[in-house]
Amino acid sequence: MANQKVDRTVLDSYSTPDDMRFDMSEYVDVRVASEEDAELIKYLANETTAYSGTQIEAFVVNGEITDHRKIRQIAIEIRQRMVSLGDNKWQIAKAENRIKKLKRMIEKEEDDLEIELYEEEIKKATFDIAYTKQNMLQNEVEITRFLEVLKKINPNGQQDTLHMLEHYKDNWEEKEQEYWSQRMAKQAMMDMMTMGKISSGNLESIMGMPLALQNKTIAQAITNAAQMEKGIMGIQHKVRGLLTEAEKSNPEGALPNLVGIDGDYGGEKTKNNIKIGVEEGNVLKAIENRQGS
Repeated sequence: MANQKVDRTVLDSYSTPDDMRFDMSEYVDVRVASEEDAELIKYLANETTAYSGTQIEAFVVNGEITDHRKIRQIAIEIRQRMVSLGDNKWQIAKAENRIKKLKRMIEKEEDDLEIELYEEEIKKATFDIAYTKQNMLQNEVEITRFLEVLKKINPNGQQDTLHMLEHYKDNWEEKEQEYWSQRMAKQAMMDMMTMGKISSGNLESIMGMPLALQNKTIAQAITNAAQMEKGIMGIQHKVRGLLTEAEKSNPEGALPNLVGIDGDYGGEKTKNNIKIGVEEGNVLKAIENRQGS
């Protein structure tokens, strides 16, 4: 069956569409302190929690370092969600069929208690269908966002993305050699930055490589660590200037409030925090800490 095309806004949305929301209070009894609380629960119970594009790119895909491994990871993630969608579809079909069968049984049933039991089963099946459809939307949204990251990998936009997919496994062993060298160099760099030397575990892994690759990997790790250290020192120098400027309005200083209460909706505001922004050319600047900033 062909994939169904929908309005792009459905897959771009960060909220559950109105036509997919349902009142869970019809199926789930929750004791609440006020009508306001009941409305809040009703809304939140329908909220889908798909991965954001930023989350997918930075923390699911980019950890794979090389392009061919990023594509592989995206393929794994999309495949998992497609399998889940297939299972969801069959579960909905079974539930819909079950509802039809139960309604037929009700028509023939004379026992009031049996009828009541069938009606409760219909409610449960209806609840399952509505909830499963929301989960399906979440998977579809995430698939769309994985595809957006995939298209960014396309080299310079000179070839269509499908062509890239058809050939990303070309010369796989050579690409794998580069991947593992770069990955172990990154891990060794983090060891050097935090402990001053390569850990025994990562060193043992590197020693399993061919000698030439060992040399390349360790040299890359040292280079990465040196660049990172120099970059951090540069940032420290810029931040000291920002701190000096901030001390004019807060000479006694204060610990930063790191509890994560940003105050965008009128809650506690972390006014003493220095919020950092980045302008064009990676120029750091202090941002006024106000609502929505």
